[in-house]
Amino acid sequence: MTTDFSDVCNILGEFYVTYKGDDKFSDFIEFNDLGLPLAHLVSEGLCEISEDGNKYIIETWSQFLSALEISEDEGFDSLDELMVQASVWPEALNSKNSILIGHFAVDSGQAIIGDPCYLDEWKPWDDKKENFEENVKKAGEYSYLGAC
Repeated sequence: MTTDFSDVCNILGEFYVTYKGDDKFSDFIEFNDLGLPLAHLVSEGLCEISEDGNKYIIETWSQFLSALEISEDEGFDSLDELMVQASVWPEALNSKNSILIGHFAVDSGQAIIGDPCYLDEWKPWDDKKENFEENVKKAGEYSYLGAC
């Protein structure tokens, strides 16, 4: 059994509103700066979710469960229920548990980090077909121009 998407949004939204000012959770909240507020907006009925937005929320949910060392989504109904099941709280969401996995260099002063699961959706930029100045129309697209 898995948690219903509306419950995921309610739980993540409640977590975000309740703990966004708490230093113990600042790293987790900062890292999930799209998924958490988006889940909150959905839970309050303030926006409709797109397919891309859905991916952000589900990815944040997965990271949330993982950080709390919950190995299986048992169909949670509330943040309180989830906290009871969590084997660690709040230490799991603290940056002191982070591990440096490497360094990289960039020559343009920018970098994009993407989930390899979505590389089949990557849209390369053909400068002969697309004008760079129109990149604002590509905002949010998983592409070179979407990252600019």
